[in-house]
Amino acid sequence: MIEVKTRKIVAGLTDENGAAVQSEKLLELDFTDNRPVRAGDQFGLGRKVEP
Repeated sequence: MIEVKTRKIVAGLTDENGAAVQSEKLLELDFTDNRPVRAGDQFGLGRKVEP
């Protein structure tokens, strides 16, 4: 995970064995006011998160 404002890596994704995952497992989350509002994946599919 990259914090947009600081451009720093703040977390990473791991698989079920605890190993770091590579680019084939991509996840994008967009937040507004600390709430997720949109998610996307490596296939370019974005979905709005309903409360």
